Amino acid sequence: MPAGISTINNGPRNYSKGVDWTYLFFLFLITNQAMVSLKVLGIIFIFIMRPNFKFGFSQDRIPKFYPYILLLSVLSLLIHIRDFSSNYLVAFLVGNLYWLFGLLTFHQTRISLGKYGPEGMNKLLKVFSVLNLAFSIYQLVQIMMITGKINPYSKLPFPYGMSTGDNIYGFFMESSYYNMMVSAVLSVYFLYKKNLFFALVSITTLILVFGNFGTLVFFGILAAMLFCGILARIAGAKKGTFLYNIAPRGNFGLYIPGVAIYILLFFVFMSPENMGYIVEKVKSKVFSADVSANNYRNIIKNSPNPKPEAFDLDAEQPKVAIGRAPVYSLGEQGSVLGTQSTPLEARKKMSYDYIHKLQGKALSIKETSQFLQSSPGNLLFGAGTARFSSLTAQKMSGFDSSRIFMNILPRFTSPDYAQNHKLLVQARYDSENEYRSNANWPDSVYNHIVGEYGILGAGIFIMFYLWYFVKRIKYYTYGFWIFAMMIPFASLSYMFEALSIIVFFELLAITNVEETKQMNNVVAKQ
Repeated sequence: MPAGISTINNGPRNYSKGVDWTYLFFLFLITNQAMVSLKVLGIIFIFIMRPNFKFGFSQDRIPKFYPYILLLSVLSLLIHIRDFSSNYLVAFLVGNLYWLFGLLTFHQTRISLGKYGPEGMNKLLKVFSVLNLAFSIYQLVQIMMITGKINPYSKLPFPYGMSTGDNIYGFFMESSYYNMMVSAVLSVYFLYKKNLFFALVSITTLILVFGNFGTLVFFGILAAMLFCGILARIAGAKKGTFLYNIAPRGNFGLYIPGVAIYILLFFVFMSPENMGYIVEKVKSKVFSADVSANNYRNIIKNSPNPKPEAFDLDAEQPKVAIGRAPVYSLGEQGSVLGTQSTPLEARKKMSYDYIHKLQGKALSIKETSQFLQSSPGNLLFGAGTARFSSLTAQKMSGFDSSRIFMNILPRFTSPDYAQNHKLLVQARYDSENEYRSNANWPDSVYNHIVGEYGILGAGIFIMFYLWYFVKRIKYYTYGFWIFAMMIPFASLSYMFEALSIIVFFELLAITNVEETKQMNNVVAKQ
């Protein structure tokens, strides 16, 4: 079959050749984390260039999750929240604009795929990977010049040393976690494509970030891919079967261990502090026999339960201004010293206790659970858009550096956010650098969906977003591993509002489906 021809959609179809530069520039704008205004500019730009509003919901072209979560947000405002203050209506609008942008971005990804095809997307991702590495190296060179060190990853105080990777933002211009997550999924994509050069480009970017949790997740996926590859060989998996589809191609027995060694060498020689940190965390979280240890087996079971009075904020008490939490001092074994004259003060102290035990995320889960159990309405609808756990809630409360949130839009903080996750965010900002780990962030897709949209939102998310991708599992190859990687990554950030890693996940998932269908049609016609 001639290059650039597809047999999908009732017959042959010519794809445009080359790179979709319009879509690539759109990606640069929409995924930018430093300036929200660039996301707005990106949406305006792409719809001026491609004024297409044929979403095709009835053809299952776009997940119905996006319009349904918007509808639920409006219903929750009218039925459950009923807060029509001007400040909240602005926050409500901002929160829902993020959902709308997610829908419009998916639509434009579909348009680009339809015009350029899977091979065009492959070319675009190659260009992106090179640009992302170039951005990352440029940022590293800037750090070298600031510190005067060829290797700023070792033996330097914060914000450099083992935290240097936190300043490697790559293409996204802020928040290294998105650089790390996107580089990880692209590494899997290129490995599966047997394109080792571009796999190493993305893996090198991943290494420069030195994201410990992300690196462990990536290692886990590599190990699972290697195991499936060996199993497929032993079982003699036939072409077209699920095991055959998800098994890595080529000499995976050489290149997967080679990639692991490549990453380990960088950790050992460039940042031994990060290497030691990972080893200690694995030992304490996975292998520790100490029943009081902060490992995955005990983090929920044995971490200190919040006292009931800490949640009783409706009790008669003096008025306490909800603003910057007091800075508490550490007592013996990391406990926090401070007064608890009111339930709110007790809640603040509890937040600092968890932060200084690197269990802030664990407390955020407890707080979300406690909130849902507080009333039938909260269980059903959640707290409402921008009212409990979201990037919008953080930014509207003043935890942001952009001009639009700090100087233009009015501030808004709901009581539910002020008495829960905001205390964790504030405690993390007030604490020493070592306590600003992601283990202390309340940021999580799970907290966002359940906390602000309740079990109705969770149901919509499962039925109309997760199922949209799960039901296409028979078409997945590398898409299966990328989907698996997104499950732990979803605990790291408010992905939907950030519009970065979620965009690349959706792009890769639907590209994988289209190229598999294309291949199946070619085989059927032979």
